Parts: sequence; C-alpha cells; structure tokens
Amino acid sequence: MGDDPARGRLRAARVPTYAKAVGIQPRTLELFERMGLVREVLDAAVPMRGQLTYVNGAEQGRGRGHVLLVYGDHPAGDATVDLASAARELTDGRMETHKILPADAPVRRTGTPHHHDSRGEFARRYGAGEGAAFVVRPDGYLTACLQPPRVGALKEALQRVFAP
Repeated sequence: MGDDPARGRLRAARVPTYAKAVGIQPRTLELFERMGLVREVLDAAVPMRGQLTYVNGAEQGRGRGHVLLVYGDHPAGDATVDLASAARELTDGRMETHKILPADAPVRRTGTPHHHDSRGEFARRYGAGEGAAFVVRPDGYLTACLQPPRVGALKEALQRVFAP
C-alpha cells in the first residue's frame, strides 16, 4: 500500500511532538499541508498550557468549533460576507469562516480571514472548481460541500449538524 505524498512531507517537516503542533488535530495539519500552509500555521502557533495552542492570542486547539471554508467566487453563489454572517448567526457565533483564494486571485479585504491556495492543491483535492464552501467539523472531517455556496444550502447543512 503506497504512502500518501502529503503524509510523507508532513513527516519530513514534523516538529517535535512537544512543540508547536500540540493541540492541533493531525487531520487539521493534513488540510493545512494540502493548502500549502502547514509551515505558516506552525510558525504562527505558540503552545501554552498542555493541549492548547494559541495563535495571535486566540485559543486554537482543543474546543475549536466548526469552520466554514469558502473557496473562490462562484457566479451563482452568495458572497463570502453573507455566508460568514449566516454561519455565525446559525451557530450562535460558534463557527468561524475563512476564505481560500486561488493562487492568482487578488485579495479583496472583507474582514474574513483569507489564505491563498498557492499550489492549487486545495482546489484539486476537494474539487472546488469556480467556487465552493466546505463545512469542516472540529475533528477535521467534512460535514458539507456546497457548490454553489448559497446561504440556504448552508442553513440546511447546519440544521442537520446542530439539530436539537
């Protein structure tokens, strides 16, 4: 059985287990590696208090909730700012939104944190195409893939996840 090249690169770039990856789920590190961001994430992280990791003063390890990743702009999709607002509202503020931009896309400041898919690996791996939104569980697995990303479809997906 062949080894996944991303896992091999992760092993080669692995920091000691007691260092900056403490509290970050291995699956989350794999996602950041596929986006070409693992080194930046680990460089920005500062471990504190056991299993918690802090980035820019905010707790990022244990207890982190669902995340909405919005890739690119879909002509039939809703704006990232609308998706982010709906995600916050529908989860009582428990969901963060991050914009993933294609490598050649210009940055438009919207207040939503953004990252460039510099090698196109995120788009290839998840079939993001012209635009998509992904709801990622705290354990790193996908809850929903929305193509095109629409607030109504996000609401339906979140109702399934957060149903009483």
